[in-house]
Amino acid sequence: MVLMGWVPNSQEAESGLMVLKSNKYCFIRGVIAFKRRIANKDSVIIHHMEIEFVGSQTDCGTSKNAIRVTLDPSIAEYYNIVKNEGKLTVEKRPVTLTSASGSKEYDGEPLTNDDVIVGGDGWADGQGATYSFTGSQKIVGSSENAFECIPNEGTNLDNYQINKTYGTLTVTDRSEKYHITLTPNSKSVTYDGTEKSVSGFETLEFQINGQTFYVSGVEASATGTDAGEYPVKVSGQAVVIDSDGNDVTDQFTVNIDDAKLTIVGVDSDKSASNLPHTGCGRPLRDQPSSAVLHPFQNSWVSSWRVVMPVFFRMLCTWACTVPRASCGELAMFWLSLPCSTSFKMTRSRAVR
Repeated sequence: MVLMGWVPNSQEAESGLMVLKSNKYCFIRGVIAFKRRIANKDSVIIHHMEIEFVGSQTDCGTSKNAIRVTLDPSIAEYYNIVKNEGKLTVEKRPVTLTSASGSKEYDGEPLTNDDVIVGGDGWADGQGATYSFTGSQKIVGSSENAFECIPNEGTNLDNYQINKTYGTLTVTDRSEKYHITLTPNSKSVTYDGTEKSVSGFETLEFQINGQTFYVSGVEASATGTDAGEYPVKVSGQAVVIDSDGNDVTDQFTVNIDDAKLTIVGVDSDKSASNLPHTGCGRPLRDQPSSAVLHPFQNSWVSSWRVVMPVFFRMLCTWACTVPRASCGELAMFWLSLPCSTSFKMTRSRAVR
């Protein structure tokens, strides 16, 4: 700033003014004082004149370094004040934020690390921020440990030149794989002459370390008609999926248990209880349902041959007489034998 003006006589030079010409003075010393004191004074007084600094800049940016000049009324008429105001500039404060790295073997849970290292000039006194992390790595692989900076109350991020450096989150394959076992459905039914079947698994959902996994890509089934056991056959390739739909098959060993379809045969003794009986209470086996049973009588003779089962170790031939049947028809007879005897009956045409 240059202050120019007139003073009435040379006596004013005694107070520190430099005289340029007769009765005209330039306040050179005042200019020097102004430059020297701008950094640490709110105002200075130079020869009946007060200079007040009113310019300021706190946030990042630029503004005028405004001044206010007040002259003593006794000399104000002699001065023409020309102000050349400077600029106040606040640069952004450099801050470096670096998120931490981390690594682990796959365990089904997300890998995170919430540590941040503050570098550069750091935060100004009384200011700072918190950090919200979005970086996460759940399956095998690597990704950035990304985060967002949330300023504390009273902190203006526009005043900072923030440089972020993200760490790396790495998940590696398991050295020992997880084991899960699939158990196909088994089934036991009673033979009834129709085809029987079984399919599917007891469960395809598993819990490990609090995480849920699903198995797909496999089928199990067995079919059969006759009495016996039929192993359940498993086909396909097991695929393990986590709750987010990621394929994590490589981290698992899938085992499959044995299963079977069992068709139980009918007990012949029990089933025979529902067949027609002879007079002695024993079921008559192999008797046609349309047979008409007659009591034993003496009449024309038709010969019947009865062969005893091998397990009785004997062979007998039984002959009996039966009533003559109607001409041209087969006779139906009732054969009376000991109730403890099992037999196979062969019928011949009645003799006329």
